[in-house]
Amino acid sequence: MNSTARWLFALLCLTVVGLPCVVAQTRNAAKPAPPPAPVTPKKEFLTNAAIIELSQFGLGDNVISEKIRQSECNFDTSISGLKQLKAAKVSDAIISLMMNPNARPAPASASVTVPVAIPIPKPAPAPTNPALTDSAGKAIPPPPDKGAYLWNGKQLTLLIQSQVPSMGANVGRAALSAVVPFVKNKLELQLIGTNAKASFDHSQPIILVSGMGDVIPGVPSYRLLYVKQGGMRKDRRILGTYDVGGFGSVAMVENEIPCEIKKVSEGIYAIKPQQPLKDGEYGLVPITRLADVQANSKSIAAPPVWDFGIYAEGKPKN
Repeated sequence: MNSTARWLFALLCLTVVGLPCVVAQTRNAAKPAPPPAPVTPKKEFLTNAAIIELSQFGLGDNVISEKIRQSECNFDTSISGLKQLKAAKVSDAIISLMMNPNARPAPASASVTVPVAIPIPKPAPAPTNPALTDSAGKAIPPPPDKGAYLWNGKQLTLLIQSQVPSMGANVGRAALSAVVPFVKNKLELQLIGTNAKASFDHSQPIILVSGMGDVIPGVPSYRLLYVKQGGMRKDRRILGTYDVGGFGSVAMVENEIPCEIKKVSEGIYAIKPQQPLKDGEYGLVPITRLADVQANSKSIAAPPVWDFGIYAEGKPKN
């Protein structure tokens, strides 16, 4: 056998012997490697030392509580263990949870919204007489109480009601009218006293009447009259005169001062003379129905009178 033949024979033998090994290795390489066996992690047991470490690390109670609930616990909650935890400044909430790790957190209570009453500011009350001013443009304050008040350009002054005003009959006229029917009986509205108790030096006053009611509903019910000095007696002043006829006819003779009378608000009147007042005395009197005079021509109830004096010097000359 020559050398060539021998080489061919040797190559054939290697092929026959090595081919099965190559096929086997190819088959083994094609199979996927089996997955690695799972590694079972070691269970973590929380102990007192772990809790102390977490607390000193600065973690809050909520974080430590959640860690306790998610872990296996092996806590020492004996008296000595509790002393150790307290000395390490572990909070009471964490210590309580360590004593009962399986306790579930209490559900948060539903918040209740309590309505808060917001005070609504009340509007400021409107002034009693917002548009009332005197001749100088000064605002006049409202009367503080019931009665008649005089504004003298500076302040309101309460007027004093005249002392015991009376209706006095003229004796001569009364005797004559009893004989002659056509002669009228004369009744005088007399004020007791030689002078009014209140005097002012302001010739353009404004009088406010408050809470006195309306003598005649819907009608400005007050008159300002000039007071005459003298009369049948020296201590009397005459404010007005009623002439009562024999057949019941009545006429009032008086010195009325023209005034602008304004109803400022409910129950409050403002009486303002149209012209400056001259020196003298004046009386404010409600309007009296003629029927009141006709009912008794000899003696009738006198109306209330508020009298005052106006003098440039502030008081009458003696």
